[in-house]
Amino acid sequence: MKDNYKLRNSAYTSWLLNRLTFELLGKGNISCMKGNELPVSYKGSAHDNIMPSSEAVDFIIQRVKETHDNRKFVIVSISSLTNVASAVMSKPDIANNIALY
Repeated sequence: MKDNYKLRNSAYTSWLLNRLTFELLGKGNISCMKGNELPVSYKGSAHDNIMPSSEAVDFIIQRVKETHDNRKFVIVSISSLTNVASAVMSKPDIANNIALY
């Protein structure tokens, strides 16, 4: 049961550690959204793919769409890229407007 608990709460734990790290670095103003506990499932066809939605995915899509004037929305990832993958798979038209580091 203990291992199940860790697996189900890995996104929350990752978010909490990231949030605390930003606070300790004096960067509490940096956006840090909680991702989804479920993995992305890519099966080659847009209709068969599973792209879990989350606060982070919705945030990425919204912010990329708000970025104008040939600028890119910059994402600095300090963990897995599941949220970015879900956002791009959900809205492929945003891919060229993201700078990912």
